[in-house]
Amino acid sequence: MKYAPRIALAANRKIGVQALRLLLQHQIEPVAFLVPKGRDLDESVCELLRELPNTPVLYGKEFRSAGGVSQLYSLDLDYLLSVHFPYIIPKSVLNTLRIGALNLHPGYLPYNRGWHTPSWAILEQTPYGATLHWMDDGLDTGDVALQRRVEVQPSDTADTLYARVLAAEIETLREAIPLLIANALPRAAQKGFGTEHVKADLNSVRRLDLNERVTVKELLQRIRALTTNHDDEAAWFELEGERYLVQLKIRRDRSVAAPPLKIHRAA
Repeated sequence: MKYAPRIALAANRKIGVQALRLLLQHQIEPVAFLVPKGRDLDESVCELLRELPNTPVLYGKEFRSAGGVSQLYSLDLDYLLSVHFPYIIPKSVLNTLRIGALNLHPGYLPYNRGWHTPSWAILEQTPYGATLHWMDDGLDTGDVALQRRVEVQPSDTADTLYARVLAAEIETLREAIPLLIANALPRAAQKGFGTEHVKADLNSVRRLDLNERVTVKELLQRIRALTTNHDDEAAWFELEGERYLVQLKIRRDRSVAAPPLKIHRAA
């Protein structure tokens, strides 16, 4: 393709605004926006829409309706780019695209499909990072286009890890856009079974039993995974009829020198 591709941008949150600005830097103006509504809508969406106020907008799940699918089909789209968009894109929408749909995901697929990816990466000690993948009608199951690893540090909570994966996602998209323009993005099938979680799964690990015997390592790992920027994702325990939320902060002690590296010499 030797022209700016025709893209619909399905986006939410600040990272959606960042993605739009990356596209604009490459002279790509989305010809439609898909944005959430109601409880799923982040206030950053208003900033997104102000960037291109005359661009058609489909709110919430309108894109799935017969009228929404018809409108997308009429736009003669090359791509749909999903950036933290909270709804699954059905096959009826995927079929409106000349080339395909791409999703920017805060997980190193096939690990951590679905929700709360930094929490489960810490809890299950899985590889972590950012993935741009081609979309099919499954949940984060499509072919991988580009990936970038993010190492989980001993000081990471889910909150700090999420901040670092957001930066990795933007760098992944920055790398991808020239390839997207050239219609040269790779496609590689995901390897292995990986892991997957729905939103409600986190509730199953939040309660702390004060009488449970665990190692300090296991307890720290669990609370690190449940330290986010939302109280309704925090670990909790009950005592005398009251519920207490538990979160933590970890930082490396810079006053103590790191141990020297061990150098293994060949015999």
